[in-house]
Amino acid sequence: MQSETFSNQRIFPSRPRITVFRVIRSILYFIATIIAAFGLIGIFNGLYGTGNRAEGLAIFFALGLLVAGVVIFLRMRYRVPQLRLAHFIWGILGATVGMVMAFFLAFALGANPDLSFGFIFLLYGFVLAATSLW
Repeated sequence: MQSETFSNQRIFPSRPRITVFRVIRSILYFIATIIAAFGLIGIFNGLYGTGNRAEGLAIFFALGLLVAGVVIFLRMRYRVPQLRLAHFIWGILGATVGMVMAFFLAFALGANPDLSFGFIFLLYGFVLAATSLW
């Protein structure tokens, strides 16, 4: 016979613990968000030049990206990370090697350096942020 004393109580999952690995991932997330914001500014400089209006729009959208990054971080705060330490390190190394290869490819093909720098840094920041949240 079951007791009905505890039938109305819900069991909530416990919050994830704060470990050194989570702190490192959080710091890397904010560094990646800043890298992506600078990449966005570089894309605006490559596309529209360095006029006052273009610079103002670039800074406006970069600040919007930073605010969105903080909002996403706060929404994902209690999520349990899925990547273990080894996979996390391999993901960061893979993204960094991919960024270096993209730089070599962009300069080998003679692409617009301002636009290439901005686009590569934007993608690198997004990949690092996704890896640190994953």
